Amino acid sequence: MSAKTAMRLKIVMLAAMIAIVPVLVVGWTAYTAARGSLVREVENYNHMLMKQVQQRTDKMMETVDRAVMQHVMDDALTVLLKDGTLLSNEYELGQVKTALSAMETLIDHAEAVYLFVPEEEVLVTSDGIDSLPERTLGASLYQAMVSNKELSFWHDRLAAPADPGSYGVIQSIGYARRLPSSFSSPLGYFVVLLREQAMFDVLEDADAGQAWGMLAVSPGGNVYADDETQTFIGEHLPPEELKQWLSAKLNDGVTADSLETVGGRDWLVHARKSAESGWTYMSIVPFEELTRSIGTVRRIVTVICIALASISLVTILLLTTNLYNRVRRVIDRLQFENTVLERRIGETEPELRAYWVQRWLHEPFGSDIGGHLEGLGIELYSRRFTAVCLEADELRDCGEIEAGTRSGQLLDLLRRLNTEQVSGHYIRMGNDRIAGVLIQRTDADSATEWASENWGAALLAYVELEALATISVGIGKTKEAAADVSGSFDEAQRALRQRLVDPERKLFIYGLDRRTAEPLEYPFEQEKMIVAQLKLGDREKAAQALRDFVDTLLAAPTIDERQANQAFAMLLASILRLLFDGNSLPALSLLPYNGYDRLKSLRTVEEIIGWLEGELFVRIVDQVTRERRMREGVKDDVIRQTIAYVQHHYDRELSLGMLAELTGMPETQLSQLFKREVGLTFTDYLISFRVEKAKELLRSTEMKVADIAERMNYNNSQNFIRVFKRIAGMTPGEYRKRYHNAAGGEPEG
Repeated sequence: MSAKTAMRLKIVMLAAMIAIVPVLVVGWTAYTAARGSLVREVENYNHMLMKQVQQRTDKMMETVDRAVMQHVMDDALTVLLKDGTLLSNEYELGQVKTALSAMETLIDHAEAVYLFVPEEEVLVTSDGIDSLPERTLGASLYQAMVSNKELSFWHDRLAAPADPGSYGVIQSIGYARRLPSSFSSPLGYFVVLLREQAMFDVLEDADAGQAWGMLAVSPGGNVYADDETQTFIGEHLPPEELKQWLSAKLNDGVTADSLETVGGRDWLVHARKSAESGWTYMSIVPFEELTRSIGTVRRIVTVICIALASISLVTILLLTTNLYNRVRRVIDRLQFENTVLERRIGETEPELRAYWVQRWLHEPFGSDIGGHLEGLGIELYSRRFTAVCLEADELRDCGEIEAGTRSGQLLDLLRRLNTEQVSGHYIRMGNDRIAGVLIQRTDADSATEWASENWGAALLAYVELEALATISVGIGKTKEAAADVSGSFDEAQRALRQRLVDPERKLFIYGLDRRTAEPLEYPFEQEKMIVAQLKLGDREKAAQALRDFVDTLLAAPTIDERQANQAFAMLLASILRLLFDGNSLPALSLLPYNGYDRLKSLRTVEEIIGWLEGELFVRIVDQVTRERRMREGVKDDVIRQTIAYVQHHYDRELSLGMLAELTGMPETQLSQLFKREVGLTFTDYLISFRVEKAKELLRSTEMKVADIAERMNYNNSQNFIRVFKRIAGMTPGEYRKRYHNAAGGEPEG
């Protein structure tokens, strides 16, 4: 080897060694930046996670409180408890049981709902009277109600008594609200016990992602965590140290991320305290687990140093006259690939826009959503935002291809409504629903609502003109910030749910002409008639009773969609529960799905009626018929004979004693058998049947109300009118007028 060659090699080696130094600097900088970035990402994620958990838990507790408050302000119940006559009044006690059963149905995760009567030392349940309240409620909750002076409170139900110096483990939670009264001692408490699954679902829905990530600490200092989290904490944190550390953090009111040392280990902690419930939600992450993956960065840096040193050596060796051409070809190839990539990005932009608009509507607004929306050309500053929701019922049952085509036409029409003042961005949500955001450029407050209302009217006019579909439109309130769009979208969906009580309208604007909900008078008489006709196996009369139920329900001028949903849920609960009392009918196996979930998915009264009449009633009547065939005998003959006599002689003077003599059965035995088989007392059945016959005469004849009352064997027409209104929800004259108006004719008589 010549001296010249040796010199060249020395220079090459020196260059390679010098090249390693900046690589090491860059590698260490990258490691530090990656570590800091990971910690910040975890902090941001924990902040969002804790906020979600807090909001979901507060909403769960608010829902329980709202459901209980609907029944607390019952003056009749207060009077009965004050007089001590509730337990001896069979009718009022039955009403309380029905209310408790409805609350158990309507409150998610409700294990049981009770009425605790301190004076009598009993619990009223949906199934009867429990004379051992301390055993049923647990000693701690029982003592809390006896000694607590607050109107309402939440109580921790511990899995086991906490050891001294350690923390209690929450198994589930309970809620108690005292009935209002002016007495020093409480008249009673409504008590709601939530299942253990309630808190678990809140944490699971929040998608914590790691078994050791989540703790919920009650105001009493007790801790809730799932089994895996408890196991992890038990293995790494001594209970005494965790108890002391939790007490210190709760007293300090920590609400931010911090790095703490507990049990000889470092933990990244984020805590958030709810001002509503007093609960504190904490995320604890072992710092060594968090940063373990970053250690890989150091190994990568080492490999990169070796690789770059080798590259430096190869680069020097390859610095020949043809190197420029090789580099040029590489640059040309990269430019070509970049052009192809830009074209593909342009082709996928509509899908990207739909994805980020959907997240904007449904999720808490964050910098990632805002950044991507701006990157897609959606302006977010100096603007106002209004969310909209459209439903086209006739597209729900279309095939995917036809629904996609017609939804595409609707989307094209919506985009044609864009102006310089108002532009919209829309997404398709299923076959029959479209959601979107209207972005308004105007600064005039008076023009904001005007623009929303007129935009909706213009859309309906265009759709009707082009005969695309029959749609309903819900519009939320206009918001000043992009971060509030998800709230506006919730309002748009709530406005659209008003279709349930106002099916003729097509445009619903949240807050505009919104009904003021007042206590609803539930149509119990119509409900009893539905149940009775189903037990008799008469689907047509059950369907007619259902129509009467709906007419009475919707006749209330202030009813809103939540009250209507609750009323239909109570009706469904009565059908599935009361209908099968004392029988062997498999109530829970009648439907291949959850009936309450199906009820929630129906959007209009006609859909609910169609489902009840066309599916549920059919299944129930078929099952009733099969059961009746299996147990046919003397008792069935007696009931059929009694009902047949009533139906043929309803216009005469009838009594239970007369029919007992006719059938040869003791009056008391006949009364009990009739109530068990029909679901109504003999008197209630006779009154209801006469009212149904009176309805037929009101619809088909011009007879005067007084003559119809006499035909129904009422000596006093005022008594007849009062009974008719109690059963049908309206007077005979109002019924006749409504029927003839619905039929398109003039009221007669």
